[in-house]
Amino acid sequence: MPERRRGQVASSLTRALQQIAHAPLHASPQDAFGMRKAQAIQRTRWQVREGVIQTARKRYEVVPSGSDWQVKHEGKVLSTHSLKSDAVDAGVKVAKANAPSQLVIHRADGTIEDERTYGDDPFPPRG
Repeated sequence: MPERRRGQVASSLTRALQQIAHAPLHASPQDAFGMRKAQAIQRTRWQVREGVIQTARKRYEVVPSGSDWQVKHEGKVLSTHSLKSDAVDAGVKVAKANAPSQLVIHRADGTIEDERTYGDDPFPPRG
């Protein structure tokens, strides 16, 4: 499959999964098919939120590593920096260059501080 077509298919799949994940539940308790559909939508929402279903967006992370900071992609270290700000700058650069992507920035204790997306965002914020 040509690279462009593969990207279009992945992009369409991502949009469909995210639409399902954010779809309202309109099933009545009396409707058995509606309940199964509602349960499937809830399960899919959870899977997308928890990362069980992978989207086409590439995920990069800025994580602490001892006294240094690392930029990682799929568990592989892309670069190591002594300052967090340098690691964030490097992460932003690589994420923008490989859009659509997501940059997750962690705190020193490992919790998530910030998430940034680059490229096509099928669900831009409202307002």
